[in-house]
Amino acid sequence: MRLHIDEARGAALETIRATLRSTGAIRRAVFLEDIFSRFRLILWSDSPDLEPVVDELNRRLKERAAPNWSDEIWIGGGRNLADEDIYERAWTEGRPDDDLPERLRVLDRHRSRRGWFELEGGPLWKLSPEHPPIITFYSFKGGVGRSTILAAVAIQLAHEGKRIAVLDMDLDAPGVGRLLTDDPTAIPAWGIIDYLLEAPLGPVDVTDYLHRCTSAEIAGSGEIIVFPAGTINQRYPEKLSRIDLDLPLTIQDHGFASMLDAVREHLSPDFILIDARSGLSDVAGLVLAEISHLAVLIGTGSDQSWQGLTYVIHRMGAEHLHRELPQQDCVLVQAMIPEVEPAPARTAFQGRALDVFSEEYYAPDPEDPDEYDDQVWYIGDQDDELAPHREVSITYKPKLAFYHELRDVAETLNRDTEYRALTEKITVKFRRTK
Repeated sequence: MRLHIDEARGAALETIRATLRSTGAIRRAVFLEDIFSRFRLILWSDSPDLEPVVDELNRRLKERAAPNWSDEIWIGGGRNLADEDIYERAWTEGRPDDDLPERLRVLDRHRSRRGWFELEGGPLWKLSPEHPPIITFYSFKGGVGRSTILAAVAIQLAHEGKRIAVLDMDLDAPGVGRLLTDDPTAIPAWGIIDYLLEAPLGPVDVTDYLHRCTSAEIAGSGEIIVFPAGTINQRYPEKLSRIDLDLPLTIQDHGFASMLDAVREHLSPDFILIDARSGLSDVAGLVLAEISHLAVLIGTGSDQSWQGLTYVIHRMGAEHLHRELPQQDCVLVQAMIPEVEPAPARTAFQGRALDVFSEEYYAPDPEDPDEYDDQVWYIGDQDDELAPHREVSITYKPKLAFYHELRDVAETLNRDTEYRALTEKITVKFRRTK
């Protein structure tokens, strides 16, 4: 019976581990899975008796990992400096194996969505008076009120006299770009998708792609500058099909990064808020990995929501620690809590959040308390009021489920204590360090 990919991969890794345990002829190894899910192996050895070990290992991999095994084993330590550089880079980029971390690493190659895997240690820029915080609003599942939550934060910050830039990067199902307006006729014909296509062809004016929300009802004494995704018409899918959102060699070369630079330079916002596509989209991988200073992670108590959030939390926490990078900071939001008897839902969510963050995000406490790093969240930090697992709760509000214009609910979004608690937690994050 033919093996599924995960079964073949598991069998291959067990075979390699068994060989490494049984012989000292192989000093270290890298297991590679390419973009076609074919497996290869790089070995390093100082032994003159390597050939029979390699032949036997290859035979066993053919038996146990077909048809994914490529029949290719490369030997490092040779005289070809170009090949050796590639092999050493594979070792450096690989993730240490859980069972044999000193001798075996695993390296996966990806066709797309590289932002979910290739961590360069963002964010886009270091914070300063001229370089505002970039905050991404993300949910693994849709339909949890993400755009409304972003709108509430934008409105509250604007009522504090701030200038807020909002970018609708939910390009497949845009919404917040049209939600945040006090005059639907002022929404431009062009949006982010047009900027990403036009900017590489020559100089553009970033103000062509925005509208401003300045009415006192919505923005108070501040201003909300909104970049919609674009006009949804017959041309929109064609434009979307031409956008490359994958990571370039450096994030500064990405079209969306250049757009954010233009927003910062020409509009001088106090905060930049990004509405990201849900799920494991290329947009979400890009903005969470390489762009944002803070992620607002929005979920519910459902198993489907937690399944995705657990992966994202691991990637922002444990995966960064593995690569000797600080965790990406986040604020957790429990949304869609029932108005009637909300306590059980909150209690269950809090318990699961603590378990997931303890396992997937927080670093183990150092033996010496003086070794605590202010840039790292440890198990011992769990009582901190800003600890990432300490959620902000937002109950379901029927009034916000349907309305004609934003001004109809702007006062609710501005004054609601739950939304205000979220805005306060976000702003405090940027007023103090841990």
